[in-house]
Amino acid sequence: MRILDDFEDRIQWELTNSLGIQSKLRFVRNTPLDRNLRNYGNDELEKMFKKEMELLADSAKIHERTISTAQNSSQELIAYFSNPGIDYQVIEIPEKDRHFVTGRPIAISMWVYGMNKKHAIYALFSNQIHEKIPVKIGDLSFNGWKRLEVPVPISVSHRNRLNRKVLEFRFDGLKIVSHPNEKAGTFSFLYDLVCVLVDTTGADYSGSNINDNWK
Repeated sequence: MRILDDFEDRIQWELTNSLGIQSKLRFVRNTPLDRNLRNYGNDELEKMFKKEMELLADSAKIHERTISTAQNSSQELIAYFSNPGIDYQVIEIPEKDRHFVTGRPIAISMWVYGMNKKHAIYALFSNQIHEKIPVKIGDLSFNGWKRLEVPVPISVSHRNRLNRKVLEFRFDGLKIVSHPNEKAGTFSFLYDLVCVLVDTTGADYSGSNINDNWK
């Protein structure tokens, strides 16, 4: 399991593409462990989040990486959909902070704070010629924090140009697609701890021990 972004390094994602909406992004000091949110008292949710952090820390040690033990921040998208069913918003990691990851992605997961809207959320991957490959993660028709996880198709990964034995992929960001049955208006949701499960079998290659700036 590998962290794509936990928002503790304060890397501001970007509003890169939209249709018919006005949006903004901001950091907020809310996480699945925040006792001021409506999921307070949900011990199972808290245990699940802490267990995931433990697994991520163990994985980071194996690959000689470090992760932040303090989870204080998430990122919030605030958007206005004027034409539900047509409008969408793309939010991406800045180009300079995107990197190809070695291995084949098996599943992608993230923690989302929904506000009972049917809008859909997609993960965006890109191939070698920078074509976007969307993978639907789910919708936002729930209240409070929830962990979403879906399989990632093998078509997301491709072979390294210099070493055809090595598979790699790149995660770019998220796409929010409005639902036709929702009313026009403002909505928001929080997202945190975006991770990917990677199969690195046979990933021993020259330079694999070099830190590639990913956590």
